[in-house]
Amino acid sequence: MSTSLIYFFGALGGLLFGYDTGVISGAILFIQKQLHLGSWEQGWVVSAVLIGAILGSATIGPASDKFGRRKLLMLSSIIFVIGAIGSGLAHNFELLVISRIVLGIAVGGASALIPTYLSELAPAEKRGGIGTMFQLMIMSGILLAYISNYVLSDFDLGWRFMLGLAAVPAAIMFFGGIALPESPRYLVRQGDDQEALAVLNQLQSNDQQAQAELDDIKLQASMKSAGFKELFGVMSRPVLIMAMGLAIFQQVMVLIQCCTMHQLFSPMLVLVSAPR
Repeated sequence: MSTSLIYFFGALGGLLFGYDTGVISGAILFIQKQLHLGSWEQGWVVSAVLIGAILGSATIGPASDKFGRRKLLMLSSIIFVIGAIGSGLAHNFELLVISRIVLGIAVGGASALIPTYLSELAPAEKRGGIGTMFQLMIMSGILLAYISNYVLSDFDLGWRFMLGLAAVPAAIMFFGGIALPESPRYLVRQGDDQEALAVLNQLQSNDQQAQAELDDIKLQASMKSAGFKELFGVMSRPVLIMAMGLAIFQQVMVLIQCCTMHQLFSPMLVLVSAPR
């Protein structure tokens, strides 16, 4: 398999991430009518993915360290398929919420596993660009979700297809995962240096770069992690502050946008609702 296909199939989980989180925005309009859901139940249907995502993101790290990135990537694709089909076939509120939680486990797992997997496969000089593929896939998935919402909005059972269509890219990711290589860093931690070198030879432009990358991975693997002490240490502090600052800045911008939209549209709403 070419390196481009390796990165594509590795990042395909981002497409599912974006699709499954975005598609509910249109589907819920039809779900609440056909399943007769109140506002409380609609909230559960929408947020069930986030509940599952907490579980998935919390467990995928230790599991991938034990069983390998590639196996967990394929397992996530299977969970995606089960959650998508279950959501599309759900005939009541309870089954829909359960299916969405299952789907969220795959979403959370993909959000934590795929960036790690891609960064461990990519050469150092391409790591930044390859890492952004996951974000590009998320945005593409959201776009596809909105397109499917529009195309299927005229069908009585269109919301079932909106939710169930996520099984298609999930199945593609599973079969693509069969040919994906294992992470060289995982292989080194398992003591399989020869297999790690074979994977690096497939990804690097020449054997010398592959050997140099292997030596660097072995050096990093021999270093003991300091856990939370390292996270809040002097070396990591600038990155931690930047990450927290970006998150705060994002929420502030959303708040400003909401206030601006309210100021723009409030006079219009008053005019429309005024008695004539």
